[in-house]
Amino acid sequence: MLSKRKEIRKLVSEVHNQVIEGASALVGEGFQVNYKFPGQLIKPGDEVDFTVGGVVSQIANYNTGIYDPSTSTATINRTGRYQYNALVSSGNGLDPWISQYMITIYIDGNPTPYFVFNERILSGQDFGASSSFNLFLHAGAKIQTKISYGMSGSFEGISPDIDVIWGMNLVV
Repeated sequence: MLSKRKEIRKLVSEVHNQVIEGASALVGEGFQVNYKFPGQLIKPGDEVDFTVGGVVSQIANYNTGIYDPSTSTATINRTGRYQYNALVSSGNGLDPWISQYMITIYIDGNPTPYFVFNERILSGQDFGASSSFNLFLHAGAKIQTKISYGMSGSFEGISPDIDVIWGMNLVV
């Protein structure tokens, strides 16, 4: 019985040292992407839809290999609970201006009920929003983030750039 306790203590000590010395023991499956969607020539009443792609964040430089920038898709390798994070922001013009936006999470090509939106943005009002969701995902699931936005105003013009950061990581 005593030798079992020693083995357990030794194992706990080894794990503790790995966590303290190299936090990499805590890094789970995940990624973070920074994306700038450039302004478009649009008319009031137009709606624009796009899939958020981009390169892996140069700041966080975090991608365990599940995110493919060529398809803007994350493919889940391990079944479990994932934390999804999204942030959107933009400076806004006076005329025309972005009057509404919605970020939608797609799983295996289908929209989910998880989204971030604002439907009452005023002329000249800069905006930003962030949100997080916990999602239970099965291995092989394909995740994308899509944004749609609508414009208001009196005449055609260039919409502002939209900055998006999104990512996910395995929690359990």
